Amino acid sequence: MVTGVVVGPLLNEKVNRWQWAGLSAGFLGVVFVVADRIGGGTVAVWWAYLLPFVSTLSLTAATVYQRSLEIKSPEGFLPVMNNLAVQCAATAIVLLPFALSLENMQADWNAEFLFALVWLTFVVSLGAYALLILLIKKCPATRVASLLYLSPPVTMVMGYLAFGNAVTRNGMIGLAIAAVGVFWVHRSETKRSGEQ
Repeated sequence: MVTGVVVGPLLNEKVNRWQWAGLSAGFLGVVFVVADRIGGGTVAVWWAYLLPFVSTLSLTAATVYQRSLEIKSPEGFLPVMNNLAVQCAATAIVLLPFALSLENMQADWNAEFLFALVWLTFVVSLGAYALLILLIKKCPATRVASLLYLSPPVTMVMGYLAFGNAVTRNGMIGLAIAAVGVFWVHRSETKRSGEQ
């Protein structure tokens, strides 16, 4: 939603009413999926709920900034591998002090751990961010941001397939609503591109 608000003045990308409807539906779908997971008998400190919010705002700012670089200088766009190297280095600089001070830096090197390590490193981190960078290079920012609405529903389905986590009725409704919302954003953009 924030991306839809800022792309007009910052990137000169227009968001039409169908895209706004899609962004709103995607947000509502995420609310349905996440609502069942909040609470769940566990009590979290209040600031823990701020972390996903700050993370989302940071990703929004990065998406808009990266897209603005692409618009200003397409030939000067940092190659994907270089971009990933910069992101990994910046992340290490920020998080390594916390890891060293809060963790024991030991691991149980078994097959499950190695699979999780490879999956998180190459698929979830490098693969996902490489795909995000390529999408930002090729697509308007609102279209890219709308795909993030699919993260909670897809995570819910993957949790069911991998770990047998419960899939609730609200979760399935949320998945459907988010998918429709993303479809509206992308369909509207495709139609507009075809008209130009």
